Amino acid sequence: SARRVAAMQFSESDRMMRSISSVFTDRFYDEAVNVSSASSIDKDLRSGFRVTRRVKAVEKGSILSDIKYHPKDFSETRHSRYSKEDLMRQFRLNDKAAQLTLDCTTRYGTRCAKEPLAKRYKSPTNPSKYRRCGGTWYTDTFFPEEKAINGYRCCQIFYNEYYYFIYPMENKSGENLMRALEAFACCVGLPDVLKSDGASEIGGRKTRTRSFMSRNHVKFRPTEAGKQKHNKAETAIRIIKSRTKRLMTKRNVPKRLWDYAYKYESEVLNRIWQPRLGRTPEEDVFKETPNISEYLDFGFYDWCWYWSVSDKVAKIGRWLGVSKNQGEHLSYYILPISGLPIVSSTVQAVTQDEMRDPKYHELLTNFDEKIKARFDIKDLRNNLDDVPAWSLLDDDLAATVVDDPLIMEADDADVQTFDKLVGAGVSIVRGGERMRGVVKSRMKDEYGGLKGRTNPNPLLDTSEYYVEFEDGSSDSYTANIIAESIFSQVDDEGKEHLLVEELIDHRKTDAALSRQDCWITSKNGDKKMRRTTKGWMFLIRWKDGSSNWIPLKDLKESNPIEVAEYATAHKIVEEPAFAWWAKEVLRKRRRILSKLGKSKYWRTTEKFGIKVPKTVDEAMRLDKENGNTLWMDAIQKEMKHVMPAFSRAKCTLDEAKSGKGLPGHQQIKCHLIFDVKMDFSRKARFVAGGHLTDPPASMTYSSVVSRETVRIALLLAALNDLDVCAADIGNAYLNAPCKEKIWIVAGPEFGEDAGKPMVITRALYGLKSSGAAWRQMLSASIKKMGFTSSKGDPDLYYKPQMKPDGTKYYEYL
Repeated sequence: SARRVAAMQFSESDRMMRSISSVFTDRFYDEAVNVSSASSIDKDLRSGFRVTRRVKAVEKGSILSDIKYHPKDFSETRHSRYSKEDLMRQFRLNDKAAQLTLDCTTRYGTRCAKEPLAKRYKSPTNPSKYRRCGGTWYTDTFFPEEKAINGYRCCQIFYNEYYYFIYPMENKSGENLMRALEAFACCVGLPDVLKSDGASEIGGRKTRTRSFMSRNHVKFRPTEAGKQKHNKAETAIRIIKSRTKRLMTKRNVPKRLWDYAYKYESEVLNRIWQPRLGRTPEEDVFKETPNISEYLDFGFYDWCWYWSVSDKVAKIGRWLGVSKNQGEHLSYYILPISGLPIVSSTVQAVTQDEMRDPKYHELLTNFDEKIKARFDIKDLRNNLDDVPAWSLLDDDLAATVVDDPLIMEADDADVQTFDKLVGAGVSIVRGGERMRGVVKSRMKDEYGGLKGRTNPNPLLDTSEYYVEFEDGSSDSYTANIIAESIFSQVDDEGKEHLLVEELIDHRKTDAALSRQDCWITSKNGDKKMRRTTKGWMFLIRWKDGSSNWIPLKDLKESNPIEVAEYATAHKIVEEPAFAWWAKEVLRKRRRILSKLGKSKYWRTTEKFGIKVPKTVDEAMRLDKENGNTLWMDAIQKEMKHVMPAFSRAKCTLDEAKSGKGLPGHQQIKCHLIFDVKMDFSRKARFVAGGHLTDPPASMTYSSVVSRETVRIALLLAALNDLDVCAADIGNAYLNAPCKEKIWIVAGPEFGEDAGKPMVITRALYGLKSSGAAWRQMLSASIKKMGFTSSKGDPDLYYKPQMKPDGTKYYEYL
């Protein structure tokens, strides 16, 4: 029959296909015989069919015949069997093992075909070309200040909340972004999800980067337009920039070497143990214990010797990091005197003895001069303007107080006028994890009105505020939730205690003593070391993830062992600030640990989560950051009250300093101290430096009412159902005259009198005699009112009185 003749014409490969495919059914042969002769069927089959779900057509010359087929004529299982049952049969597994195998493996390299072979397959993407690092990663581009020595102007960063990958680029073009993505895939791997800010260069539909991600099964997720902070790569950029800036500033690195500095810092961060991971980010990503031997011999921009292959001699250079893609193992980037970095594996460190040798010292000085000329810079020091404020030391600068009558006093303003919570730091649980944020502003409704109702009691205040967290996310919270969060994390004085996670860095100011000036000679000629910690600061990372600079004097009391160990490891234990106590602490380590328990540091820079300034200049800066004038209003209010305590001296400043203008008077200093009250209002207090004076004891003694007197008075009031009245006297000391002869140089906060000598005529807070002067003045005033001092307690006063009905009684004060 015709069917048998057609079957005889099929090749061996066609017979094999017919035996495994449902396409070649009896209906197929019947239709094929009607279309063409048996001798041409093989040719027609090999030339291919145009196939749809309903119609197949075989085109032969000018004759077109339509052949109708049903969906069941096409195979659904040519490749890629995904079911658990197929895996059980194919790999000979039980039910549980097959399911676990599917859960623990990927199937990116499979094909799915339904039609017969009609042409050659396209070259597939090899799924094993790149390893898969998995998880969600974030990427973004940032631009350093200057063009790098290698011509780079920007960097692409990839980040997964722990691991940093930096790729310098000449510009943010699609081609460079593709190279960055390929470099990331080669060096780290392919993520499951890649999130970016939606820039067209990387997320455009027809870009090479988008095609690369699609071929390699990487899901691209752009962030919402205008919400760049949702991209966690912004957090990574902030961290890496801050650390790199500190590194380059501390080691006097030329700015144009930023590409090497960024790479070095990212590699170091990837190899530092992270408490939330319980291991290093490098091990978390690559599942192997990282080797840090390449980073131990040198610090960034350290002096080093390298072997010049051309000159066959050792030359001086600067160490710029580990070379991963060029050279053999233990190869490093070196900055030679030419200023063009090279790669060398024969490198040695310059010893301290060589640095002290005059011959080598001249060589090092000449090297730095050549590098300055090569990079066209006047000074190797970097500018600190854009370093985060918490990494800078505050200068004791005073600012001019603006005397504007249009500005209301804080006590006269309505609670809605000033948002006292703006600028406060809070720690709130979000998604099962405690996160630290800052209150930015009040929330407004669709009509522009403020949301919620205010209340003098913070716990009853329902005003809504906008809170921005450290990871860039934000949310709205009511004032009572914010207040409850703040109060739950502070002590009775409003101070928050913190646990130290690690000491990151240290810095030494000009106020620190040198080793030559640290000795004092006693009267009998014995030399003794000065006991001071002045001039040293430490950068601390706390358990809550925040970081800030802390003076050594505070950290020595809360965490002496950690500081002593850090000083020993960083070879600064012989400095005068450590030499007199650090070694003794390490010797008595066990005894100290048993007494301290878990060391805590009370955060003195904040109160109720609100940053407390130390100078007028810092107060103005905080007001500018928070968009209000709370601190400056508190300063103006205080200065308004204390101005009556001063009188202009009838002499010039030079005459006052020489002692001719103000004979018998002593010069002291004054300053403002700041505080936050329980209702989050700001307070400033102008105080005098009473520690600079030494008045006699007769001028400083002041008695106070005894505890027994207060308890007896309250008992009498309770037994006789009497009302107890209490009162507070504002700026109490200023009502009393000053008993000491002292003067100051007026600061800028005095307005027109700035720089002039001012005599203190009223008792100021801080003077040793102020308490006694106020007590004497108050006692005299009370006696003028008809009260008599009690013999049992001189600070208890009584006065005979008579009720309208003729009943006699005593009033106690």
